[in-house]
Amino acid sequence: MSDNKFDYSQAKYEKINCNLCSQDNNEPISRKDRYGLRVQTVICINCGLIFINPRMSRIDYDQFYQSTYRAQLEERNGKKIDLDNLFIKSTKLGQKLVERIGDYINSGLTLEIGSSCGGILNGLKLARPYLEILGLEPSSIEAKYANDKGIKTFVSMFEGFQESLPSLQNIFIVRSFNHLLGPAGFIKWSHDQLSSGGKLVIMVIDFIEACRNRGALKTQIDHPYMFTQKTLVSFVQSGGFDIEYNIVEGDYIYLVARKNNHKPFNKLEINPLAYKDAKKYLKPFKLWWNYQVNKLFN
Repeated sequence: MSDNKFDYSQAKYEKINCNLCSQDNNEPISRKDRYGLRVQTVICINCGLIFINPRMSRIDYDQFYQSTYRAQLEERNGKKIDLDNLFIKSTKLGQKLVERIGDYINSGLTLEIGSSCGGILNGLKLARPYLEILGLEPSSIEAKYANDKGIKTFVSMFEGFQESLPSLQNIFIVRSFNHLLGPAGFIKWSHDQLSSGGKLVIMVIDFIEACRNRGALKTQIDHPYMFTQKTLVSFVQSGGFDIEYNIVEGDYIYLVARKNNHKPFNKLEINPLAYKDAKKYLKPFKLWWNYQVNKLFN
């Protein structure tokens, strides 16, 4: 990548266990990401979760987001990020989300994790004026844009967020769940922050569907975790939520869940077919898979 301010060769990497089932029983599916970086992606044989392992430390990911993430997106898309245009497009997405799941959204204080320039929150507010909106965004540039638009946004990765919040009615995480370093921790935190009957709304890429639609296994360093519909449901149900809406459309899973009274992760709801189905659906990429797993780096 040109103008790469983050030196991946100097990053500290850590080996991790599965964030869902805590097992250390996985097999690699790729050893380079879509940018050609030496990023090993594995699948958990026990629960089917797909994740980067080993992966960069939280401190290095934070530096990456502050220095390089935007440039990486711009290079991939072949153009500079226009925040005005992004705000307009994201506003439309927020409005479309309300059209899709508006019947499930509570009134009151609504937080979006990974809120970018605030467009999705703006769309939610335009469609549902009774919502109070807050954002949390690791990019200081995008957070400043949102704040300048009057959308209060904290600058932080979720993992380093320290602010105390009032009880929330809704938590949205749109196209950001696969950027988290600890999905289980986020689910538990959401359960703690939401009021009784509070709603968790997730829109995230279904890795299997994206692979099939794009004809390739495209992992990337800024996606520490990759989900299928089965593994996402396992996370949410294990974390003390009841699923109210759950559909895959195009590359994306749309899920709405209601907080219940169960203690988060007291009992795991693992789908025994998640691993087998992932392997079956990825079978068309077997030659590519074996090439990535077995080839030596130059």
